[in-house]
Amino acid sequence: MELQKYKLIAGLKPDISAAQSKRLSGKIETAAKKAGGKVVKSSSRGIKSLAYQVGGSEQANFEEFILELPKGKVGDLKREILQAEGFLRSMVVKIKEG
Repeated sequence: MELQKYKLIAGLKPDISAAQSKRLSGKIETAAKKAGGKVVKSSSRGIKSLAYQVGGSEQANFEEFILELPKGKVGDLKREILQAEGFLRSMVVKIKEG
């Protein structure tokens, strides 16, 4: 099974606690494992202002994840994380090798 690298940027509600943020990050790790992949790296990008309101918020707490997933499993991952409360938006981008 060939794994492809992806970058996931998740915009979380700005008023969530550190414990809630950690729990949501754990959900991403669980969803990646469920899809047959793994989280290679994760980092917090902090609270940033948004260009427009999303879910009633003018700011979001951004988290970045580098993932390795089997081809075709990105949709499964996105469906899984969108069900979790606390996410405002997410974006997944394929990382080109070489």
